[in-house]
Amino acid sequence: MMSICSKERNPWITRLALIFVWLVAGPALAQPVMIRFVIGSELATTMTQVTDEHIDTEVGPYYFKDVERLTFQMTLPDSATVEKLKAKGIEIYLRSKRITPVRKAEPPPPAPVPAKSTVDTVRATPAEKPRDASKVRPQTTTREYSAETSVGLGLGIDHGGFGMKLTLGATSMVSVFGGLGYNLHKIGYNAGLEFNFTPKERTSGFLSAMYGYNAVLIQPNNSYKPSETFYGPSFGFGVKSRARSSENYFSFQIIYPIRDSDFMNAPKAEKPWPVLISLGYQFGNQ
Repeated sequence: MMSICSKERNPWITRLALIFVWLVAGPALAQPVMIRFVIGSELATTMTQVTDEHIDTEVGPYYFKDVERLTFQMTLPDSATVEKLKAKGIEIYLRSKRITPVRKAEPPPPAPVPAKSTVDTVRATPAEKPRDASKVRPQTTTREYSAETSVGLGLGIDHGGFGMKLTLGATSMVSVFGGLGYNLHKIGYNAGLEFNFTPKERTSGFLSAMYGYNAVLIQPNNSYKPSETFYGPSFGFGVKSRARSSENYFSFQIIYPIRDSDFMNAPKAEKPWPVLISLGYQFGNQ
């Protein structure tokens, strides 16, 4: 901001005083000057120094951007000072004689040239019409399956039977999971690891290894033997798939249980399936 003098002065008295000071002190110490500012006002003062950022006067400093013209009353300052003022675009006058040309307004920057089509043609690619902001879909970044936390519901031994499954990202390709649910006999559980082949893709295959319940033997109501749940390791292969704009995903898995001899030797009404199926839907963190 420009300095503001608190008292009004008669410009002619000020000019005579400046001339007297210049005659006594010499042109090397100060330069009587009339400053015209870009806002149209003028100030008669003495210029004492020109720095890289402003002009020092007896009433204070003024920045180059605020000054339009300097009119020296007696003589010009040294050539280095004159060149510095020229470089800042300030008009310099010695009394009524103009020393530097009038500063011209900078021309507006040229309009950008539209890029040409990649097809071998002389026509430029037409500019795109502005789109309605309400219709523009925000861009989403695909999250890695193994780098996120998700919880979901499903059916399968990895969900504890009919239950829920919590998945936590461990590394860029490996995640840890735990399932808890009802297996038609009692509370069932499983915990293990998943290895995702392509975690950054919308659809990714994965391998799983877990330990928990992998078989249930349901006895009829009139049987003297109680129903029983069996535990052991299981291994699976599956596929995860998510929608383009969602962090949620479907999971399908075929699981091969390693069943112990107690279950295999127990009397059963029918032969158990050698493999199991798991279906689930996970809600990813947003």
